[in-house]
Amino acid sequence: MGGAKTKLNVVIDEGKNRHIRRLFGALKDPKFGTPLKVLELSRISIGSFKLNLEIGQWRYLTLPEEKMLIKNFD
Repeated sequence: MGGAKTKLNVVIDEGKNRHIRRLFGALKDPKFGTPLKVLELSRISIGSFKLNLEIGQWRYLTLPEEKMLIKNFD
């Protein structure tokens, strides 16, 4: 069941809970008039800090990374 799928890169300065999903849900498919649906969403960076992790992985931040993030968001 699926129509056309388009891959987009979206950059936002500040996002709240489910911001991107709500944004696209407010838009309508021109052919069917249905809300657009986000099928996959991944965060690739926070500020200038790039997240180089595979899906489902995590790691602790290094002290320089912590300081950089705190400095960027003060």
